[in-house]
Amino acid sequence: MPIDLALCVISCSAKGEPAWPPEALFKVMLLSIWYDLSDVKLAEALDDRGSFRRFCGFSAQEPTPE
Repeated sequence: MPIDLALCVISCSAKGEPAWPPEALFKVMLLSIWYDLSDVKLAEALDDRGSFRRFCGFSAQEPTPE
């Protein structure tokens, strides 16, 4: 079963900012575990490393989760 189908049941509130795609957040979580990154270091790596951005599905101009 593809991971995006398993994660599609995750929903968010209709209020507030738009949510990040669940599959992208799952991949971000994997990077944090694999590279033992704190939240701050992970946010910095997503801003700095093109390979991390591509893995998670973020374009070069797109903002990333903080």
